[in-house]
Amino acid sequence: MLLCALVMLTAAQPPTYLWDANTLAPGASLSYSSASTTSYTDYITIQHKKASVNVAFGFTTGGSAVFNPSRTATDSSINETINYNLYDLTSNIVTNDINGTGANFTDTYASTNSYISHSYAFTIEVPATADSPVPAGTYVDSVTFEFYDSYSATGVNTYGAVYTTQPYNITINVTNPSTQSLTLVAGTTYFSLVSGIDIPSTTVATITEISNVAYDINIKSLNGSVLTNGTETVAYTATYAGNTIDLSSANIDVLVLTGASPTDEFGVNHELTIAIAGSEISANLTFGDYTDSITFTISAN
Repeated sequence: MLLCALVMLTAAQPPTYLWDANTLAPGASLSYSSASTTSYTDYITIQHKKASVNVAFGFTTGGSAVFNPSRTATDSSINETINYNLYDLTSNIVTNDINGTGANFTDTYASTNSYISHSYAFTIEVPATADSPVPAGTYVDSVTFEFYDSYSATGVNTYGAVYTTQPYNITINVTNPSTQSLTLVAGTTYFSLVSGIDIPSTTVATITEISNVAYDINIKSLNGSVLTNGTETVAYTATYAGNTIDLSSANIDVLVLTGASPTDEFGVNHELTIAIAGSEISANLTFGDYTDSITFTISAN
């Protein structure tokens, strides 16, 4: 009697994947204004065939080095940043640690002899910042898409080494209209004029400058850097932001700051000071009030 035994040996083929490199290559470009939250939805499509496999993927932190509470895009030309984040379809912040566990996107692909497509959406969101407008500009960040699979890993739902990575560039074009404002807090505005007695440099006003773009400050003196009662005058000198300024041309704007950096919502403070030399005060000065009017103007640079 002849006995034959036939043993069938099979081995699962490793999974293979396909995706269009152009899916993520263009990145995302958003137009944003601080008045309202802006979002942009993008997709990644992965094709799989052969062995069944657990997969996970997500995006790295980018320039901010943190996932939560937000990622950060930067406009290096003005040294400003804007917060944004990536969310999955269930509105969870998209995170991904070094070995793939904890990624927001996970799935199980069944064994198949032909490629099957799997599509996933994610959203980039920039929150409204109406109370603290960021300067207009182009803010960029680059995160990395990371895809892991469990084929070579041990244990159920354990992901092995990263299977592939691909950069994903995010551009946020901030189109906020430029906004500027000035707030004045008066200092000492009353002086006793005595012949021969100097009045030292004294703060007469503190100006709070607020602007979301680079800006200029102009100042003008109605009387040309003199106090007057209409017929008699007393000359004074002035400084702004610590710098001597020449206001001697009556009612003519003088540029005292140019190209100043954008401020935060609290602004920056600068002082206007005046000084009067005792020699400018005549012994025969008529009794009365001597005044001048100074005007401040802020504008986008």
